Amino acid sequence: MTRSEINLLVLLSSIVAIAAFATTFTPPLASRTPYQYVAFPSNRTFDYVIIGAGLAGLTVAARLAETPGITVGVIEAGDFYENVNGNKSRVPGYGGSASAPGVDWAIPPTPQPQLNRSNVTNYRQGKCVGGSTTTNLMAYHRSTKGAYDLWASLVGDTGYTFSNFLPWMRKSVHFTPANSALRAKNASVPAAKAESYDRNGGPFQVTFANWANPVSSYAELGWKALGLFPLQDLTSGTLIGNQYSPMALKASDQSRSTSASSFLQYAVSSGRNNLFIFTNSMARRITFDNNKRAHSIIAQSNGLIFELKAKQEVVLSAGVIHSPQILLLSGIGPSETLNKFNIPVVKDLPGVGKNLHDHPIFQFVYQANAVTGSSLFDPAFADAAAKEYDKTHTGILTHNMADHFAWGKIPLNQLSSQAKSDLASLPADWPHYEVVVADVGFGPGNYAEGVAMLQAVTSRGIVSISSTSIDDPPLLDVKTLSTATDLEVAIGTFKTMRQFFNTTSLRKITGAEVIPGPDVVTDEQIHDWLLLRINPGSHGCCTSSMGKLGDMNAVVDTTARVMGVKNLRVVDASALPLLPPAHPVSTLYGFAEKIADDIKKSYVPWWSLIRIAELFRG
Repeated sequence: MTRSEINLLVLLSSIVAIAAFATTFTPPLASRTPYQYVAFPSNRTFDYVIIGAGLAGLTVAARLAETPGITVGVIEAGDFYENVNGNKSRVPGYGGSASAPGVDWAIPPTPQPQLNRSNVTNYRQGKCVGGSTTTNLMAYHRSTKGAYDLWASLVGDTGYTFSNFLPWMRKSVHFTPANSALRAKNASVPAAKAESYDRNGGPFQVTFANWANPVSSYAELGWKALGLFPLQDLTSGTLIGNQYSPMALKASDQSRSTSASSFLQYAVSSGRNNLFIFTNSMARRITFDNNKRAHSIIAQSNGLIFELKAKQEVVLSAGVIHSPQILLLSGIGPSETLNKFNIPVVKDLPGVGKNLHDHPIFQFVYQANAVTGSSLFDPAFADAAAKEYDKTHTGILTHNMADHFAWGKIPLNQLSSQAKSDLASLPADWPHYEVVVADVGFGPGNYAEGVAMLQAVTSRGIVSISSTSIDDPPLLDVKTLSTATDLEVAIGTFKTMRQFFNTTSLRKITGAEVIPGPDVVTDEQIHDWLLLRINPGSHGCCTSSMGKLGDMNAVVDTTARVMGVKNLRVVDASALPLLPPAHPVSTLYGFAEKIADDIKKSYVPWWSLIRIAELFRG
C-alpha cells in the first residue's frame, strides 16, 4: 500500500465514531490496521440520523455537517471497502472484480418465468462505505433534457427541469479535462461545453483515463455508418449520438473517486468532528411517536441492539431495495402487506416497493487484434501494468474497461404498433438503447466487447419483504422483459449492436463473433438467446417514488419527505419518479445535493421558539 493510500485511510478512520461507543477494545499494535476495532455501540442522539453510507447518504451527511452545531450519525451495514477487499476498488482497471462478497449485497431475484429460467444474475448493490460508487464501472454522464423535464412534469415541480436541476449536478463535481499528452491521438476528447461544469464544483472527481481502449477508436466511424454522430460531450443534456464518457476518476493519480474518497474525505479534511459513522451496523426499523414523527432507528451490530435518536430528521438512503424494505418493516407501505406480517400500520402507502425501473443488460464478444482488458489474464502483462500504474499513473489500469458510449433508437419499421405507441409517450430525445464499447476481461487473449443496456423500459418490478426481520433477504421480482415492447426493443438493440460490430470500421480490428455466435440469426433464435442471456442491469430506481399529493403510487414529495409522516425523507435512487436514460450517478449526486440543501434550510435549532413549541406538542 502506498503512503498516499495510508494517509487516506488514516483520514477516513478519524471520523469513525469511537466516541459513540461505550466500550472499545483496540487490538495489539502489531495487528492493527485502520478501522480494525471491536466495539459495542450505545444509544446516542443526533440532529440527523442517516441510514446508508452510499452515494446519497455520504453526500447528504457531508453537506449537513457543514453547518456548525449540527450533529450527523450515519449507519452503514457494511465496512470500509479496504477492510474487506483490499485496494481493488481504487484501481480503475480492477473494476470488473471490485464487486465481491462482503462489499456487495448480491441479492438474488425471484424466479423469472417470462425468461424461461429460474435464475438471473444477482442484483448488485454496494455494501460498504461508499456504496455502489466503490463497485460500479465509474461512468459519469447526464441524462437528457427531455427526461429531466418529464420528471418535473410528473411531480409538479419545475425544480427538476434540466435547466434548474443542472446546477445541483454541477455542484458535486470537480472536472479535469482529458490529458491529451497521455491519451492516444486517436482517442482525443472534445472540450466539454462551458455550462457542463462549475470550476468551483467538487469534491467528487471526474476526468478521463490516461489510457483508452484501442477498439473504441474505431467506434465513431462505426456509429457514423449507422447514422449516429459524435457529440461534443455527454453532460449537457443530449445523448443520442456517441462519445467517450468521463469517469469517476481523480486526475492526479487516476484512482477511483467514490462518495467515500470525495465527500467523506472532504468532511474529514475540513476538520469537523460532528459526523459519526457506525459501520457493520444494520438498521432494523424506524420508530415513530404518537404524531407519526420519525423518532429514531433501531439498529443492530454483532447481535447487539441499540437506538439512534434523531432530534430533527431521519434520512433513509439504503438504496432501491433496502429503503422500501426498511419502510415496510417500519409500518409504511401497502396495508395488505403490513397486515399479512402483523406489522402495525403507521401509514398506508401502496407505492412502497412498487414501480421498480431498471436497464436490462446483455453482452456481445468478438475476438480482437488489439490489447484489451483480457490481456490482464497474462500474469507477466498484469504485473507490468500494475508497476506502470503505481509509478506513472498511466497504462491499461487507469482505464475503467468501459469508455465509449452510444445511444440511439430502434428503427420504427422494426416495431409493432403497440411498441411504437408505448415508446411515443417518451420525450423525443429519450433513446431506446445504450451500447458501450467495453473490455472488462473475457478470458486469455484479446476481445472486443459490447455491452447493451435497454433504456426505454416498460417492465416494472417489485420489492417486498419475506418476514418481519431485516435479517431475511427482501423479495425482489425484477420482471425483466415482462412486456412485449421491451422484448421488441431488446431484439432491435441486438440487431443494432451486431450491425455496429460488422461495420467496415470495426471489422478492421475485430475477428470472429464469440458471443452470441454465428448460429443466432433469426428473430426466433435472437428471442430465445435473449431470454437466456439478458439480466438486470442494477440501475434500479423508483421503489419509493416521488409524486404529487394524491398520486396513489407516490411515496415521497418533491423534497423527498415521506407522505403521511413527519421528519422522514428518502434520499436515494428509490425516490426517483423515473429512471432516466444513461447511468444514474450524476442524477443521484444532484438529487442528494438538492435535498441536502432543503434539509439545511429546514433545520430548526433546539433553542428556537418553533422547536420548543414542537417539543411541547409531543
